[in-house]
This record gives sequence, C-alpha cells and structure tokens, in this order.
Amino acid sequence: MLQKMLVVPSAVSKIWTKYKSNGKVVKGKHTGRPRKTSKCQDRQLKAIYFEYRKCITKQMRNKWAENGVNVGDQTVRHCLKEIGFACRKAE
Repeated sequence: MLQKMLVVPSAVSKIWTKYKSNGKVVKGKHTGRPRKTSKCQDRQLKAIYFEYRKCITKQMRNKWAENGVNVGDQTVRHCLKEIGFACRKAE
C-alpha cells in the first residue's frame, strides 16, 4: 500500500527558487554539537570492546584514554550504541 507524502508547498517553492538562482540546491549548515570522536577512534573502541567484553564503561574509557581519546563514560556508551552494541549489566 502506498502512503501519501505530505509536502508543504512553501518548502517546494523555496527549493525551486534556490535551484533557479544557483543552478543547484545547496544543503544548509549542519546544526548540533560536533562529534568528539572520529571514525578511526570509534574503530579503536570497537577493538577495545571485543578485547574486554566484560569490562564496565569506566574501564573501557580508561583503555581508550591510553590511545589518546579523553571522553566521559556517557560518550563511551553512546559510541558503543552507535556502533551497534548494547550496554547492559554483567550477570
């Protein structure tokens, strides 16, 4: 079943006006806080995760700090979640 997409006419009009004046549509500036870690640093965390699966986030953060990445526990949790790993209590 196809769903109808709701498009605001003013938004389409603004995009069309930009296209006519510039010949292309340029995306706006990115908003929000810039990332604290790079993709390379995230791969380091992934390797640390596989090596120390039973560690708590504080220990992972300390291991990551040895590689030069100084972040908080919450950032470690967010990065792990972004990579696709779930943080939960060890049993």
